[in-house]
Amino acid sequence: MGDGSDLGRISNQQLFMAALARKVQSGGVLGNPIALFSLAKAATGNMVLSDTLTNPTTLVQIALAIKDTGLANMVFVQYPTVTDPAEPGRVIAQSSAATVLNTALVADKPLQLSGAPGRAAVLPSGAPVAPVPTPAATVKPSSTSTPAPTPTATPGAAPAGANAVLPSSVTGQTADQQTCTKGN
Repeated sequence: MGDGSDLGRISNQQLFMAALARKVQSGGVLGNPIALFSLAKAATGNMVLSDTLTNPTTLVQIALAIKDTGLANMVFVQYPTVTDPAEPGRVIAQSSAATVLNTALVADKPLQLSGAPGRAAVLPSGAPVAPVPTPAATVKPSSTSTPAPTPTATPGAAPAGANAVLPSSVTGQTADQQTCTKGN
């Protein structure tokens, strides 16, 4: 489903990962080491994983580390792109949004989406629409002379440790956000 593009595929993968995270959490799997190990063995036996993830014990350790993260804090984002003016069939990074995303990641800031889900996902009919975020803190792009990005507070905003509100051109969803795949 989706539009058949790589960007649509990424959006579908995010939809799947969010649904998987909800299922694993609701089934109590993250609190059950035996179930986790069984799931990890199935994953390593049925997927081609990077060398560092071939050991089921490593996967269990990762799962236990994220057990208390919370679905709202698991944010799946798609790197912001625009059509390449030189080759209309390709995309390139959207510089301003990419800078905000990269700066937030380098600063290890929690991410907050402000736009729609990815291109292959839609909110189900009647689903509550997420409120437009109030910018708690904006993250300034890093410069070569600044060793680490510094958030700038907005008047009346939350403290410096607040979420980095991403531009609406950065699409994605949180694991607690239930979306559906668009039809063709």
